[in-house]
Amino acid sequence: MSSSNPILSFSRVVSAFFLGAVVAAMPLSAQDNPDYQFSIGSGAVSTGNSVDISVTLDSSGELIAGWAIGVCTDPNQLQIVGLEMGATSLVVNGGSEVDFRIVNIQPDGFQVAVLIDISDLNFLLPGNGYELEVVTYSAVATAGSVATLQFCDTLGNPPIANQVVLASGAGVTPIQVSGTLDIVEVTFIRGDIDQDGRLTIADPISLLTILFIGGTDELNCDDARDANNDARIDLADAIYLLSYQFGNGPIIPAPFPDCGSDPTADDALSCDSFAACP
Repeated sequence: MSSSNPILSFSRVVSAFFLGAVVAAMPLSAQDNPDYQFSIGSGAVSTGNSVDISVTLDSSGELIAGWAIGVCTDPNQLQIVGLEMGATSLVVNGGSEVDFRIVNIQPDGFQVAVLIDISDLNFLLPGNGYELEVVTYSAVATAGSVATLQFCDTLGNPPIANQVVLASGAGVTPIQVSGTLDIVEVTFIRGDIDQDGRLTIADPISLLTILFIGGTDELNCDDARDANNDARIDLADAIYLLSYQFGNGPIIPAPFPDCGSDPTADDALSCDSFAACP
C-alpha cells in the first residue's frame, strides 16, 4: 500500500498525462524499460466491416498505478468506431473498473489515460497479457492494403507519451509492439440472405420479402442473394434455396457453406459487407 496522498497522486497523473508536464514527483524514463511492454494485436478485416483489437500490457517489474496509451492509424485506411475498457481495466480496482479514465479519439488515432485507484489502494501486479483496451476499427481502404497500428507520442495538444505509471510515482516508457491489419476482400456465404452464418427457411423468406413485399436489403451483399449464381437476383433464387433445403435440389454454388470470395467476381453484382464473415 502506498502512503502517498491520493489527491496528489491523482493530480500528478492528470498533470503529466494531459498537461504534458512531467513533475518532479513523476520522472519519466528516457529509455524503453524492458520490464513493461505495450502490445496491440494484428489481424485481418474486409472493407466495410469492423474488427476488435486488444491493447495489452506485460509487466515483470513494480506495481502499476496507471498508464497512458496512444495509437496512431491512417484515417484513409481505418476509422475508429469504438473504444472500450479491456477485461483487466474492468476489474483491476479491487474487482471494479478503474477510477479514472479519459479517452481522446481523433481521426488519426486515440489516446487513453488511466489511474487505477485514486486512493492508492489497488495496483496492477506483475503479469502478462493484461487487456487494457479494446478498440474497434472499421476498414475503409480497398482490399490489398495493410494498415499499421502504431504506438505514437504525437497525439494531443500538447502530445502525450506512452508510459506506465508505477506505484512509486515514477513514469517509465514501456517497450511498444505495434500491429497491422490486412484489408482483405469481402467474403460471404451464398444464400445466407439474413447474414446469420446459417442457411435456414428464413433466408428464402427474406429474399421473397425483398423482391415482392417492398422489403429492403440493408446488408449490402447482392452476391449472397444470387443463390444460383446466374448474376441476377429474382424469384429463381428463392426457388433454388427452397429446392436445396426441402426438395433435394442442386447444391448452392461457392462460396457455400463457409465464408469465401466470389469465384465469379467479374459479374455485375457486388458485396459491400457481410456480417457473418470476418
